[in-house]
Amino acid sequence: MSYFETSLPAKPYPVGYATGYFDLFHIGHLRYLQLAAQHCEKLIVGIPSDAVVSADKRPKVFIPCEQRLAIVAALRCVSEVICVEVSMEQPQAYLEFLRSVGNQAFFIGEDWQGSARWNRLGPVLQAHGMKLHFLSRTDGISTTEIKQRLSGVPAQAPPAE
Repeated sequence: MSYFETSLPAKPYPVGYATGYFDLFHIGHLRYLQLAAQHCEKLIVGIPSDAVVSADKRPKVFIPCEQRLAIVAALRCVSEVICVEVSMEQPQAYLEFLRSVGNQAFFIGEDWQGSARWNRLGPVLQAHGMKLHFLSRTDGISTTEIKQRLSGVPAQAPPAE
């Protein structure tokens, strides 16, 4: 798995792909997409459908897929937005989907690095020539934290040292 280095030339990829639920869209989402767009001529963003989110047993999204698509499509840094009907939990099917998109690079937030999902999916993508880049996250904000605050659940304290 690779990281962007300061020596990476601007826009080395003709087509890049980023993904996310983009529920409760916030500054971290914006910065992630802006950073991904800096490294490709055309940035395609895939947003899992509500059915895929539900089938993957992910936390329920608050904003319906059509609205999440419209929000992300309005961003200047995004070239195209697509609703994704295949789960990342099915690496081979997801690879076939990505081949149809025609991207050379896949951008994902660094908080996914080392997760079970990316330990399964990453090697499949890389074995088929796709470059995988984990992008830095914006400290101090996450959709999970926003949802916790909205529900009145206190934020998790850092582990004691």
